[in-house]
Amino acid sequence: IPDREWKRTFWEANRENNCYRAEHGYPDVAETDPSHAAYLKRLAHEHCVEGFEWRAGEAVNFAIGQGDVLVSPLQLANAYAAIANGGTLYEPRVGKAFVSADGSVVEEIEPVVAGRLPVSDQTLSYLQAALTEVPKAGTASGAFGGFPQDRVSVAGKTGSADVVGRQVSSWFASYAPADDPQFAIVVLVSQGGTGGATSAPIAREIYEGIYGFSAEDAEGEDAEDEGEEEGDDEGRAEPALPGGAPWVGLPTVRPDGSIDLLDR
Repeated sequence: IPDREWKRTFWEANRENNCYRAEHGYPDVAETDPSHAAYLKRLAHEHCVEGFEWRAGEAVNFAIGQGDVLVSPLQLANAYAAIANGGTLYEPRVGKAFVSADGSVVEEIEPVVAGRLPVSDQTLSYLQAALTEVPKAGTASGAFGGFPQDRVSVAGKTGSADVVGRQVSSWFASYAPADDPQFAIVVLVSQGGTGGATSAPIAREIYEGIYGFSAEDAEGEDAEDEGEEEGDDEGRAEPALPGGAPWVGLPTVRPDGSIDLLDR
């Protein structure tokens, strides 16, 4: 997250080049796009003379994740998990336990609390309520149209990352169920378009896979109108995580090193 110190350091590192460009311009760009070259020259002059100044507009820009803010998908997933659970920030882990080859020794990796979000309970409640509305009536509502949110309510936010000279990159950060969070899912598609058009539909498919939702679930009453009997699961996908919760058990390792299926 950029601050005053970052801006001054960045200005000092790039001042010589900016001042050079402010004087000599961008002749290579001017050959094909004179107006853009003129804009770049004015920008270089501003960065040369005033590039160290911290302005209110920059604080606003960074507060909404724009400008020089940098974030990885894992960092964003961690942040949304903390919003979902009430403010506790955990260190990310890629493993649940260490298990010896013959299964005789098990050392579980306990969750480590890294800190607390520096926001009030009122702010967290506001964020949770607002994020819950995005897939229902906001910028992700198109991607989640027909998704059975009466059964699994998804909370999330679309995003679009702009970089000069590149196509817009697509973001969708989320957690579910909104009223009993079990999963935080973040999708980033580099230069993939807007969040609502590209990343949100991908996240929806992940949730459908977790819970085993299918076209029949999305069709809702239409399926019943066609004579489908209530409780008929024919054609429905097998849920990747039955019960909609992460695995709590560990796989059983046989003496020969092969592994039994995970135990719930």
